[in-house]
Amino acid sequence: MEVTVTEANSFPPRSYVSIRVGDTRRQAPLKLNEPFRFPSASSNTFKVEVLSMLGGTQLSTAKLKQKSNVDEIISIPNPAGTGAQSLTLKINAQLTDPAAKKQTERRQSRHQAALNAQKYLDEHNLQTVLQTMVQQILIDKPKEPLEYMVRYLEKLKVEGAKPGASPSGPIPTGGKSSNPALYLDPTLDFPLLETSNTIMAEVLMERQDLYYRYRTTVTNTGFTFDQCIQCGLDCADEGILGCVVGDEESVSLFRDFYGLVVAKRHGLGPNGRHPTPSPMLIDPTHIKADSWDPSGNVILSARLRINRSIGGFALPPAMDAKERAATEQLLGDGLSGLTGEVAGQYHRLAEMSPEFRQQFVDEQQLFSSPTSPYFQTTKMGEGWPDGRGFFLSTSREVLAWVNEDDHLKLMVIKKGGDVKAVVTLMREAVTQLDTYLASKDASFIVDEQFGHITSCPSMWGTGLKLSLLMKLPHLAALSSFPPSAIAHMGVRVRPEPSGEGLFDVTNARAMGASEADIISEVANGVERLIQWEQGMAKGDASKVQQDIQELNG
Repeated sequence: MEVTVTEANSFPPRSYVSIRVGDTRRQAPLKLNEPFRFPSASSNTFKVEVLSMLGGTQLSTAKLKQKSNVDEIISIPNPAGTGAQSLTLKINAQLTDPAAKKQTERRQSRHQAALNAQKYLDEHNLQTVLQTMVQQILIDKPKEPLEYMVRYLEKLKVEGAKPGASPSGPIPTGGKSSNPALYLDPTLDFPLLETSNTIMAEVLMERQDLYYRYRTTVTNTGFTFDQCIQCGLDCADEGILGCVVGDEESVSLFRDFYGLVVAKRHGLGPNGRHPTPSPMLIDPTHIKADSWDPSGNVILSARLRINRSIGGFALPPAMDAKERAATEQLLGDGLSGLTGEVAGQYHRLAEMSPEFRQQFVDEQQLFSSPTSPYFQTTKMGEGWPDGRGFFLSTSREVLAWVNEDDHLKLMVIKKGGDVKAVVTLMREAVTQLDTYLASKDASFIVDEQFGHITSCPSMWGTGLKLSLLMKLPHLAALSSFPPSAIAHMGVRVRPEPSGEGLFDVTNARAMGASEADIISEVANGVERLIQWEQGMAKGDASKVQQDIQELNG
C-alpha cells in the first residue's frame, strides 16, 4: 500500500506528515509526491497527522563515552508557534541499556538457533530433499498432497537414492505450476521488515526465500547479505533504497536480489540488460542546443555528476583502511594529473585542518563528515577523514569527491543552461582519467547486466545525474505543481528548501537507457517546464493546468 501527499496548502515551514496504517507508522518532512509505503492495507482505516517541529539541537556524545551516564540541560531558542523565548529540557543519557542488551542477546540466541538448525539441515541434506519434493509437488499438483509426500519419501528411502534425487516409479501428476518459488519459515531469524519503508523490504517480503539463500553467503572481503540490507532496517524512514553493495563479487552472488531491487527502482526487468555504457560518456554534438534556456532567466545553473567504482577494490561499505588509502592514492594521482580546461588541485582531507575543510563544506564544494545514521550503519563513515579527498579545477567548474559513499563522484557545474558545455568538460575529464587508470591496469567496474556499479543500486547503469536549478515562480504558485506523474516526462522536480520558486530538476532514471537518451529526456522535460512557466506568465493558467491534469491522467 502507498499513500502520497499530492497537494498541500498553507502549511508552515518544517511541517511533518505522520501516517499510521494498523500498527505501522511512517513519518517524514512534508514533501509532495513522495510515497509512504506500507506492507499491506491490513486495516480498514488509516490515520493522517500533520506535525510542526518546535525546534531542535545536536549534542556531543564525548562526555557519554567518558562517563557512561551524563545529564544535559538543553535550550531551544524561539520555539516555533509557542510564543516563548525558549524551551528548556533536562535529559539523561546512558551508554548501556539493560533492556536493549537483553533484546540483543535474545536476537543473538535466535540467530544462533537458526545457524544450528541450518547446520543440521545441511549435515543430513534435508533441505535439498524437501526442496526437490516441494518442487515436484508444484509440478504434479496431486489431489492428495500429504499422501503424495509420504509415498515420495518412502520410495526415496527404499531406493536409497541420493538426497536431491526424485524417486522412480509412477507418481500422480497434474497441471504445472507457474511459480515454483519456495518460501521458508520466516520465524528462523527473518529480519523485521514491516517498519522498513524501502524497496529492499518490498522485495524480501515478496521473496523471503532470497534471504535464506543468501544469509550465510560471505564474499572474499567478508561482506554478508545482512550487511547489504542493514541500512534498510536501521534507517527505515530516510527514503533510501534499503541496500548497499560491498564489492564486485556481491553483485554476482546476490544478483537475483539486486535484479528485483533495480526492477522496482528503475523499471528494468530483473532479467533485463542495461545498454552498454560508453566509457567516455556521450558526444556533446548530439545535444540539440547549446542552451536549453535561451532567455537566460529560468535555468540558473547546470550540474552533471557521474559515480564510479574501481575494479579490484572493495566498495566503501566493505573497505578497510588499507584499501581506502590505496583507492585514494590511485584516484588522487589521476585527478592531480588532469590537464587543460580540467586541470586543478587535489586535496587529501587528512592533511587539511578541520577549519580549512569546513570552508569548502560551507561553499558546497566538499562533503561533510559522515555522521548520519546511514553512513554509520553502512560503515562508510569509518576511519574519517583518512583515505578521503577532493579535487577542484582552476576554473572551479570541475569537482571530484573520493571515497565518500562511492570511490569517485565526478562533477561539472556551470552557471546558466549550457548543458553542451557541461557535457564537453565532463567528457574531457572522464577521458583523461580513464586513460590514466588504463596505464595503471585499472578500470571502472561495469557489469554486463547492470552497467556501472556503485555502492547504492539507485545509481547503477549510467551512474549519471543531471541537475538543473530552475526558477519557476509562476508554476510554484500552483497547488498541483509539481504533478505526481512528472517522472513520465523523464524528470524529477523537487522544490528547493529556500523556496522563492526554485526547483531542482533531475533525470528520473539512471538505468535502462543510454547516457544520450537520459539527457535527451531531461531536455524534453525542461522544455515542457519552460513552456508552462511562460504560459503562466502570459496568463494562460487554465491551459497549463489542463496539461498538468492530462499528465496526471
